[in-house]
Amino acid sequence: MRAVLLAALLLAPAASARWIPFDAFRFQPVDEAERDGDFHGFRVKLSRVVEERDEKSLPAFLSEGVLSSLTEKSKRGKAAFLHEWRLDNNRARESELWDALRDTLRLGGSFEDGDFLAPYVYSRWPERFPHLDYYAVTTKTAAVHKEANENSRVIETLRQEIVGRFDELPNPKGWRAVRTSTGLTGYVRAEDTRSPLGWRAVFRKEKGEWKLRLFASGDWEAHERLE
Repeated sequence: MRAVLLAALLLAPAASARWIPFDAFRFQPVDEAERDGDFHGFRVKLSRVVEERDEKSLPAFLSEGVLSSLTEKSKRGKAAFLHEWRLDNNRARESELWDALRDTLRLGGSFEDGDFLAPYVYSRWPERFPHLDYYAVTTKTAAVHKEANENSRVIETLRQEIVGRFDELPNPKGWRAVRTSTGLTGYVRAEDTRSPLGWRAVFRKEKGEWKLRLFASGDWEAHERLE
């Protein structure tokens, strides 16, 4: 399954303004963490560290070979990870890692080949939807506004479903231009949506203990380096 996903990512064309109609697809959250008591406990503790922005405790949750990106120049190891996220200086609490990892952990995930992949938007993404061309609505309801403004007219309400990226409209800060399965175009709040290529984590049990093996975004062209 993962090999198929990698091939799809590498071969997928860039998103374009050409619209291809699609059927409505409810994409409800999945969280299998409780299937493994050890992992569930690990995630609870890690979530607490992230909420408290506790840079001193974080390294204990990282794999010795942790990766923070999927480029050919990416370096393995805790020191490289901490440096990449600016956690090795006196401004560690301001690192962008805390918000990115917190949001990822909150969106569940699933097990695959012994690893836990998060969030569910990545681990359970329906492969018939090209990864570059669609978003998942992760909130129970999300208003589609005519303009990128909370006060503009609501033209549709989405409910945890797949929505198309629409490049003919600009994307002001905090908003995403989309086209729904009904064919309407408008804006949804960026925080209500998630791309399958957004931040995601791979957790793996190493020497009997769960560790964060990778936290990155973008294409998975280097995913095989985890093996």
